[in-house]
Amino acid sequence: MEQLLLLQGVREVSRLACPSSPQAASQRAFDAARGRSTFSDLPAARNIARQLGLSWAKILSVAHEPDATVAQELGRKQRSAEEGWLRDEHIIYALRAVALRLGRQSLSLSQYRSEREQMLAADRTRFLHGRQLILPSDTQVIAHTGSWPEALRLAGLEEADASEGRRSPSLVALLERFHEHYGVRPTFADLEAFAAGNGIRFPATRQQRFSEALAEWRAKRSEEGLPEPAEPPRKRERPDYSRDVGAARSDEHRQHSRRDIEECVAWMRRYLEGLPAGVRSTQRSYRDWAREQDGAPGASTIGRQGGFMHVRKLAQEQMRAQAGG
Repeated sequence: MEQLLLLQGVREVSRLACPSSPQAASQRAFDAARGRSTFSDLPAARNIARQLGLSWAKILSVAHEPDATVAQELGRKQRSAEEGWLRDEHIIYALRAVALRLGRQSLSLSQYRSEREQMLAADRTRFLHGRQLILPSDTQVIAHTGSWPEALRLAGLEEADASEGRRSPSLVALLERFHEHYGVRPTFADLEAFAAGNGIRFPATRQQRFSEALAEWRAKRSEEGLPEPAEPPRKRERPDYSRDVGAARSDEHRQHSRRDIEECVAWMRRYLEGLPAGVRSTQRSYRDWAREQDGAPGASTIGRQGGFMHVRKLAQEQMRAQAGG
């Protein structure tokens, strides 16, 4: 079906599916309403999104614009898709670079768009003769991968809805939580062990240093009339702070266990050891290999352990150590 006619059909069916707010029609409601429209042969919502290379929200938004605006949007998307330079590797780099800058395990469209603009603006001021940094727009990413969730999976990031509303505790909150269980002030190593043992993702220390968080926590307790935290006990008298005491919260990101990491490294070693001589290891190559292996972790699982390059480095270090021993 011709794309402009396809969007006209989306406009009509979405009005039947959700009369009060057509631009918010769900895919399920849209699919159910197709038979009641003059566009009864319209594809399912998911197939429309795949065919147009746009998110469902974007499709609904564009479909309810005047036809001239719809045609302009389709033309812009087509030109973007025809550029031909975009590859999986570009998308993986771009999304992971933005996610790393934001300290996130996932990205929404708006987060990627906003951070990309800031990165490109900084790049333009840094280089006098033209841009050195090339990052695809979110429209180009979707046109290449088929959808934003698919782009996130390609980059080894969590789907946006899986991380929506979740967070990592601040260092101050983690200090207080440690104190609730053990009644003493922890050292940095104590707090790290506590977080790891309870599956709590440790806060990024680049956002706040431990000494700063400790001072803020003590001042906060003083303002609330709470006693000064007791000093850490002697090392040989300390309990096992890595024991899981149920300190994790349901609304927080969970830290993956050491066992998960070791399993990913073990599979990565099998992949590397099976490569023919002279063949480079790449994320795409690993992804293709893992699909043929029963039980091998996929690219998204590898991504949650620090990414392909990180896990590959750990595997290579193990292989060198074993060869040297």
